[in-house]
Amino acid sequence: AALGPARASVERTGPSGEGGEALNLAVVVPRRPTAATPNFGAEAAPASDRAALVEPHASAAEVAVEVLASESKCVLRVLSNRGHGQGAALQTALDASRAPLIAHIEADDDYGPLRIMRMREALLGSMADAVFSAVELTGTNVTAGMTSYVQWQNTLLTAEELAGGRFVELPSLHQTGLYRRASLDACAARVPGAAEAERALVYRELSEWPVDYDFALRWFACGHTAFKLPRGTGECLYSWRQHGSNGTRWQGRCSLDALRACKAHYFAKQLRESAESPRVQLWSSGRTLELWADALAAEGVQVAEKVEWNPKRPAPKELQCEPAARGACERGISRLFVYGMAPVRARVSKVVVKQWDSALDFFAA
Repeated sequence: AALGPARASVERTGPSGEGGEALNLAVVVPRRPTAATPNFGAEAAPASDRAALVEPHASAAEVAVEVLASESKCVLRVLSNRGHGQGAALQTALDASRAPLIAHIEADDDYGPLRIMRMREALLGSMADAVFSAVELTGTNVTAGMTSYVQWQNTLLTAEELAGGRFVELPSLHQTGLYRRASLDACAARVPGAAEAERALVYRELSEWPVDYDFALRWFACGHTAFKLPRGTGECLYSWRQHGSNGTRWQGRCSLDALRACKAHYFAKQLRESAESPRVQLWSSGRTLELWADALAAEGVQVAEKVEWNPKRPAPKELQCEPAARGACERGISRLFVYGMAPVRARVSKVVVKQWDSALDFFAA
């Protein structure tokens, strides 16, 4: 399903004789062409990005010509969501799809011709609900911060690692995944404040926080599992284009405050579902400790104790004891360690490794 004009290439999903169950449907979601978020054709691209363009802009009609000329059994549908936003665009495409496997690409990103095929093979050979590919950054605005972010994402390969990173940041870009349709549908939820008659949506257009993070945390809350193909897997990299108009750089719902609110909301939801009286021992330092305490309190979580600790300093005695020594008073109390830098979290992990309980202990950032 393609929404409006998109820069895209067609993948061969198999010989034309394959049955419908063997097909993938690629959901191609472009940017809405505005001054702030142009489509990336030679004329529309910002001057700083024109030199980085390798392929010219391809309209949906041009993509259709290539699809029809290929040997693959492909169907292209051009849809419109009337400019109602990213979540509405994703939901429109999902509603129109009929395949058992769903993929998504941002219009200004790119990947090789064999990526979906290799991901499909890996997913169908597993019991997981989704498979992700590693990411590389392209474009003219690649920053040190975004490079560190992607490097961290690429280290999360197993289901346990992906789930364990969910409150730190988005453990995998949504568009790098290939999902089982049934698992996507199981994540559907109503928009907050919507009438009972309103249907549940997989992708919700929210003003509070990002569409993809809202989806990801609901995904893990449903108990779904996923894994990631390592960076070295042949031709499976997803190229995430970096430029000045990336939504992650300017949308208010992608701010640090919005991301913290999203994490606190779903962390609190998890605590409520696993304990009668959700309580947490909060570990961090400086202003981060206070901001997280406020965010959790706003979600109805009782912060039983705030512990200020800089991991560069010696660990407190309670972190050096054996698991049994945590004491009956701490049973049922979750611990949340909030540290933004990966090396700092690694330092904390070394200290608490013997007493870490994956059901009660969590990292966030």
